[in-house]
Amino acid sequence: MTTTKTGSLNIGSVNIEILAPTPELNLGGAGGTDLQGRRLTSNSISAVIGIVHDSHRVAILAADIDNVGFDNLIQDQKSLSADILVFPHHGGRPGSADPKIFAQQFCTFIQPKLIIFSIDRNRFNNPRTEIVEGIIYSVPDAHILCTQLSQQCAAALPRSKPTHLTKLPARGLNSNSCCGGTITIKIDGSRTSYAEMALHKEFIVSQVASPICRKFLSIVKPDK
Repeated sequence: MTTTKTGSLNIGSVNIEILAPTPELNLGGAGGTDLQGRRLTSNSISAVIGIVHDSHRVAILAADIDNVGFDNLIQDQKSLSADILVFPHHGGRPGSADPKIFAQQFCTFIQPKLIIFSIDRNRFNNPRTEIVEGIIYSVPDAHILCTQLSQQCAAALPRSKPTHLTKLPARGLNSNSCCGGTITIKIDGSRTSYAEMALHKEFIVSQVASPICRKFLSIVKPDK
């Protein structure tokens, strides 16, 4: 993006959207403030990218955006649904906001069908339990997939090699620490598809001791 070409970039039939940061937020910069006087960090001005095909938003890559960046995003974008959401900050703390409320608001706004956490089993203990709870409260039918097995879900790794993974390279493949591993997504507008999730669900139920993505499935949303 440049001063003369902003907002989107067409690559063949795919449109890449730069959804955040807004120009106003970017001018504030890390260490500055937004228009409401809130302190900005590098996460507040993190780039959020949308992938659109055939006028259908297939995915949103939310990078490390925090609650201040998200508040500015929803003020700038009144509608922003997408099939797939790569959840921000690997499911870690969203700045100073309550993690559960942040996840709930984020997913209510995006309404994703598949939520991906790109995590390392041995770092930061992500995704946070409160984040997962907020997601399930907001979009209970969405499929949650972590690239590696969080230690919160499985203190010990499975002994046998999982059969649900694709043949593509994955960082946790050799150590047997994959959960969803590398995912194949076939972009085709509203008909976009990804690897069969039933096998991943079966793996979670049969081989993962205490999956946090199933911990809150009994949540019932109250009437509005």
